[in-house]
Amino acid sequence: MSGYHSWVKFYLDEKNQRVNYLGYKYDLKGEDGSQNPNVVTLQMINNVINMQGKVIAQLFKFKGGFFVGPSPECEMAMATVAYYESVHGKIIDKRRISINSATYDLVLYRSTNPNGSRGDFIRSFFPIFLGMDDGEIPNTDEPVVVPIDEVTKNNGVVIIVASQPNPEGNDEGYEWVELQNTTNEAIDLSGWKLQDKLNRPEEINGTLQPQEVKRFTISRANPNSMQLGNSSGIISLLNSAGQEVAMVSYSRASSGEVIRFGS
Repeated sequence: MSGYHSWVKFYLDEKNQRVNYLGYKYDLKGEDGSQNPNVVTLQMINNVINMQGKVIAQLFKFKGGFFVGPSPECEMAMATVAYYESVHGKIIDKRRISINSATYDLVLYRSTNPNGSRGDFIRSFFPIFLGMDDGEIPNTDEPVVVPIDEVTKNNGVVIIVASQPNPEGNDEGYEWVELQNTTNEAIDLSGWKLQDKLNRPEEINGTLQPQEVKRFTISRANPNSMQLGNSSGIISLLNSAGQEVAMVSYSRASSGEVIRFGS
């Protein structure tokens, strides 16, 4: 099965900091606040990495979701029923159901054969929450792939000027990133952080004086801390509100090489 449609997968990824939770706003009907505790509807931004480990694009999925709480066996059983309904022509890709007074479309995508017909395997299975009463199907656009060059930015109040992802010898404690304050006012970095391409954080602090360039060591304090890859990577800078201030990408870094980034 493919697709980010399991609460267990989301829980484990968030626990291990492979998911960066960007905020909470439930607005299928333009309202804040949870309407149904049994399902999550979410948007996702995912870094697309090729076989060499290089980030080549960013994928944005407008809206998806998953049930919260059921066992994997329960979800597989629901998908199996929907699969056999699809095999016998009772449904195509969606099955309208009601569970505990909530209305859903259960979406089932089967594999595709070379001739274009539907195959014998379940490719993806997930719910679309339509509301506590019958309602219109919300907008669920296909994922949009954006080339990485179009989402990197390095022209704000603080920019990333240089980095050494692959120091000679031991990497631990010797990787670093240099930041520059481009303004004429001091900037307090309390609550700011750097992140790698897997959104693993490195907390930073201190003050950047006007036009100052300062170097920050990547500590690799634990496996979930920021680590700069040697083959390629992304470096992001977030302020205390969690807003992205700068993001740069790089390809393979030679041993001891200092990579400099333009604004």
